[in-house]
Amino acid sequence: MKNLLIAKIKQLYHEYYSLIFIPDGGKPFFEIKLKKLYLYIFMMLVISSTTYSIIMTNITSSSYSTLASKETRAHQLESTTNFQKQHIQELEQEFDKINDKLNSLNNLEINIRTIVGLANQSASVQVSRSSEQRGEMIAEQQSVLDTVNNLDEVENINTQLDSKIEEIGTLIDEVEERLKYLDSYPDQWPTYGRTTSTYGWRIHPISRRRDFHTGIDIANSYGTPIYAAGSGKVIFSGYKNGYGRTVIVDHGYGYKTLYAHNSTLLVNKGDSVKKGERIAKMGSTGTSTGNHCHFEVIQNGTTVNPYKTLE
Repeated sequence: MKNLLIAKIKQLYHEYYSLIFIPDGGKPFFEIKLKKLYLYIFMMLVISSTTYSIIMTNITSSSYSTLASKETRAHQLESTTNFQKQHIQELEQEFDKINDKLNSLNNLEINIRTIVGLANQSASVQVSRSSEQRGEMIAEQQSVLDTVNNLDEVENINTQLDSKIEEIGTLIDEVEERLKYLDSYPDQWPTYGRTTSTYGWRIHPISRRRDFHTGIDIANSYGTPIYAAGSGKVIFSGYKNGYGRTVIVDHGYGYKTLYAHNSTLLVNKGDSVKKGERIAKMGSTGTSTGNHCHFEVIQNGTTVNPYKTLE
């Protein structure tokens, strides 16, 4: 086989292709001889070069397309990563706001408990985010996004917290006003003793005539303490015709109380008194048949039965 190939090559070496050129104008023709072997080698080189160029062009084009696709994907991933980082930062800011509002709610609860005299049993609730947890959050950002869904949901929580804080603030104002009212309401008995005369029509013990008794009489020994039935401001402290030494307290909300026939007055006009504070001592001054406290409750300018407010 090898010898046959060598013989074929030698044959081609001695064989020629002739190219005859015939010029115009009667000029003599000329001939160019090309060895077949050289011509075949040249053609093989041309075909090989062309094939190689085509293959390399396809490979280069494919590589460029792949590189461009990877570059585009890299830009997309970078854009997505930046968006997620920004989203997480916004979530962290919202969590900070939620923490502040949870602290506000906790403080409001403490205030309410303080106002109504309850022990503080609340525990501060926070959305904890230590540096380690922040790293976990970034590492599991998809899980975070799945849990929270999106920033709109967090903002919705913030809005609800704002509304709840406002409601609790209003509740505190109402509770404070209610407690102030209850503290001022004249429901505490002004002294200890025996009720000798009730509210309403009766026979006067001195004039022996039928008259309207505008309060209740509570009898006890001389000097028995007299207490304010509710918190308020003293608007009268002195001697009043028929009532003797008298104290009148304005409790607000349309209520006033009167304490008459005292032996000693312990407060002055303009003083602020607390419910249960001592304001006088029992006596028998004015029109009186013995040591007692005449107690009246005035509502919107009219006396009412003290039993209406007393516990």
